[in-house]
Amino acid sequence: MPPLSDLNSREALDTFYRASEDPWATRSIPEKRVRYEEIDRFLPAGPFARALEVACGEGDFSVRLLRVAREVWAMDISQVVVERAHSRYPKVRFFQGDVRALPIERLRDFDLIVWLDAMYWLSKEESAGVLKRLAEGVPGGSQALVFSASIIPRFRTDLSFWDHHDFESPGDFLAHVRQAFPAA
Repeated sequence: MPPLSDLNSREALDTFYRASEDPWATRSIPEKRVRYEEIDRFLPAGPFARALEVACGEGDFSVRLLRVAREVWAMDISQVVVERAHSRYPKVRFFQGDVRALPIERLRDFDLIVWLDAMYWLSKEESAGVLKRLAEGVPGGSQALVFSASIIPRFRTDLSFWDHHDFESPGDFLAHVRQAFPAA
C-alpha cells in the first residue's frame, strides 16, 4: 500500500480503488468488523430522518445507519468507490463529494452525521474548518454527530505517523473536536 500522503487526491484514490476491492480490509480483518459492531452499538437510537456518512469508502458502515435512520446518504471523494458502494448497497444514497466543499445548508439536511476514522485525510487545519462548519450547521442542537479517529503515537516506529494529520492520543483528538464542539 502506498503512503497515505500519496493517496490525498480524488484521482489517486480512484486509481487505488480500481486496483483492489476492499483495500482497507474492512470485511476481511475480524478486528475491523468487530470495531464497526462496537461503533454501531453506540449510535444514538434514532429514529433519524436523514443520516450522512462522510468518507464512506465502500459503504460497509453506511448500510448500518439504516438501522437508526429512515434515509441514509453517504459520500466519498472517490467516484470509483462510490459506484462500488452503490452496487453493493442500493438502499443507501451514495454520492461523490468533498466534505470541505459541502455547504452548511446541505449539512443541515441531516440530523445524524457520522465521520469515522477518515478525518486524518485532511490536515488538522482543514478538519478543524469542517468541524466548525458542522457546528455552525447544527440547528438548535437537534443534530447527532459521531466522530472517530485512529490514534497513532508519533513514537510508534512500526506505524506511519502523518504529521499535521494524525492524532497522537485520545486527548489530542478530543481537544481537536472541542475546538468546534466545546461540550464534547
